[in-house]
Amino acid sequence: MDAREIQQILANCGWPIGVDGNIGPQSKSAIKAFQWAWCFEDLTVDGVVGPRTEAVLRDANGNGHKPARFFTYREFASKGNGWISVDRELLKLLDRYRDQVGPVGIVSGYRDPDHNRKVGGAANSQHLYGRACDLATKRWKPEQWRRIGAGGGLGVGRDGMVLHVDTGPNRSWNY
Repeated sequence: MDAREIQQILANCGWPIGVDGNIGPQSKSAIKAFQWAWCFEDLTVDGVVGPRTEAVLRDANGNGHKPARFFTYREFASKGNGWISVDRELLKLLDRYRDQVGPVGIVSGYRDPDHNRKVGGAANSQHLYGRACDLATKRWKPEQWRRIGAGGGLGVGRDGMVLHVDTGPNRSWNY
């Protein structure tokens, strides 16, 4: 697999990178983010496209650009700069939830620092680290999150439905 093919697959997955055949710092960061999110096996997150990562890039290109069973990389892109960062542990939890309850939409995943400030996000928001998402669902109750074995942060709306989940420290709050 040559550098252009690697970059094209990453761009198809949603990373805002150029396809110039040069694996520079931006492409290397995208490779690391790709490896970090892949749920089907724990890839080494090193930014190197060795035999395993090459095979997985090909798999992602053929499976609709999904790092998990039910979600695409693009769903977790920052609405600011478009960069993608998502923790595979968060994706695994979301897959388990979807198995039990059904479809769930992602309203907000990763937030680049400028976008996080723009939306009034906390200075240490887990969104900044790819470990959080806000959901579009009217079916998810806090006890369902706990039933799938999840800890982390849990934000609940006035209607009692979960609006935010993350894999950070255990805590709960209401909006």
